[in-house]
Amino acid sequence: MNWGSLVAASVVAASVVGLQPSVASATASPISLADWQVVDSPDAPIGAGPNYWSASNVWLDQAGLHLKITNAGGRWYCAEVISKSSFGYGTYSWSVSSPVDSFDPDVVFGLFTWNDDPAYHNREIDFEASRWGNASDPNNAQFVVQP
Repeated sequence: MNWGSLVAASVVAASVVGLQPSVASATASPISLADWQVVDSPDAPIGAGPNYWSASNVWLDQAGLHLKITNAGGRWYCAEVISKSSFGYGTYSWSVSSPVDSFDPDVVFGLFTWNDDPAYHNREIDFEASRWGNASDPNNAQFVVQP
């Protein structure tokens, strides 16, 4: 069983009501943006949400990989990167320097594995930090293994 050939990280807007721009930073070793597909769909919502995505909301510097949400012209733009490599079995770990417990309640920060190959689809491991639009919810994360 191949639990996840691809690894991705994203910051998405679950809803735009009251959303404030957010930035998430993560480090991985080794990392190069050439190793990742940066999702870019500024004109049509796609994927999770669905949402609008902007490649300019992703950058890499000595501090690590940065993902942010921006608002331009009243429209929210999210950030997502998807590994171009298949990793298979192993230990996956992320270091996140942003305080995910203080993100806007409508922001979802997700770290996940999955594969679009029909032989392996619906096999996913997710970590998601969010309050899913409910600021008073004391639960701010979930870990999901599918199936």
